[in-house]
Amino acid sequence: MGIGLIIDNAGWFALGLVLIALSALTHPSRRRVWMWALPLAILIVLAGALFPGTSGEFPGSTWKAWLAIAALAFGVAAAPWYEANRDQDTRLIDLVRGAAIVLVGSGITITLLGLIGWEQTTRYIAAWDLRLAAMIGIFIGVWTGLTGLMHWLRLKGTLKASAPASRNQQLAQWAVLGIIIVLGAVAVLYPDLATAPLVLLIVLAIEWAALGALAHPHEDLLHIQARHVGLVGVAIVTLGYVQSSLLLLVIGGLVVAGSIHFVKRQGAFCQISRRPFYADETEDARPPEAENGLSRD
Repeated sequence: MGIGLIIDNAGWFALGLVLIALSALTHPSRRRVWMWALPLAILIVLAGALFPGTSGEFPGSTWKAWLAIAALAFGVAAAPWYEANRDQDTRLIDLVRGAAIVLVGSGITITLLGLIGWEQTTRYIAAWDLRLAAMIGIFIGVWTGLTGLMHWLRLKGTLKASAPASRNQQLAQWAVLGIIIVLGAVAVLYPDLATAPLVLLIVLAIEWAALGALAHPHEDLLHIQARHVGLVGVAIVTLGYVQSSLLLLVIGGLVVAGSIHFVKRQGAFCQISRRPFYADETEDARPPEAENGLSRD
């Protein structure tokens, strides 16, 4: 399917539908109808992968597109059931927990895509820009996935937040980030010697992301997660650059823009970010036996 810079008809329809749906979702009266346009846009793109594009050639592995369509159909079918069966007393802490799980899945996916892209581009000595894009994807994936995991474990009560970092600890964290950048540059510029720097980069990124997430103030978790959603958008943009996909470039840009608007508390879709935490949501989760005795507001 030609959904790159020379985008085919299915890609254009999907892109237009995404833009119209996002515009309509800002109006409360239109959200219930237009929320179905986003999965429909994804379905159009997947359907385009099953049929000949402008070149008239069928793709080799149509089963992957059918599998993606089945997953999309299952998600759309399960959404009304989940809406009808979930607890109606939704709290802000539930949104933070859900966002943490989304970040974990997104981080794992981006990391795997980055590693696959790295494996495919290391054989081309001149493709330093593609290796750089893959390296950015790996770092963003590890950072985002570990941040989501640490937040989820904190909210579950498995881990406790650490004390705010001292000045020396902050300097050490910046030094580790500098080492990560140097290792990434070495791996990009010298692909023949990249195995050891790449492994060390991933290990340091895991440690750096985990320690940073443990020190995040509880009341800032949602905004920090929103910023990581923006990083996911950056990773989508880099993937769009690698694959010359206008559709991915636009979608990644929309994700980044949505993250910026959420952090700045602009737009009707992020009104929940204006509500403060409840009294029992201002600390990391208590042990289960203590949590069962709390009454819900």
